[in-house]
Amino acid sequence: MPPIIHVAELIVPDCVTRCLCLLAGILMATTAAATEIYKWVDENGQTHYGEKPPHENAEKVEFHEVPEASQEVKQYNRDRNKLLQVMEEERLQKQQEKRIAAQEKQDLEEKCDRIEKRLARLQRRAHFYRENENGERVYLTEEKVQEEIKRLQKIQQKNCK
Repeated sequence: MPPIIHVAELIVPDCVTRCLCLLAGILMATTAAATEIYKWVDENGQTHYGEKPPHENAEKVEFHEVPEASQEVKQYNRDRNKLLQVMEEERLQKQQEKRIAAQEKQDLEEKCDRIEKRLARLQRRAHFYRENENGERVYLTEEKVQEEIKRLQKIQQKNCK
């Protein structure tokens, strides 16, 4: 079990002590048994808070009860939270759409690159063949090569550049 450190033993900057004081006030407001908290400044000018004052010049810190929020404020907070949730969902949806669009763009660029390379090979008049179901090479005729060139050019014009 970690050692218990009392607030009175801490030496911290004023902004931290103010936050601690506020937190202590909130915690105390939520408990049934209220404890008295004191504030004092030591000889080095450091502000301290604690349950037991070390000397008479410590002053008691007064905590004021925070009133409960009105129904208007509660409804406003519910509406705001719903709006924030919707905005977050829209943001995530847009991110997903951007990722999908980027992937589709990359896929299209790769497809266009393959078409361009295939067209270049066809236009160089290299011998083209396909393997049939028996694994034999079946060479394309000049007519089939021209048909393939036209088909690829149409795809390229429609989807690329």
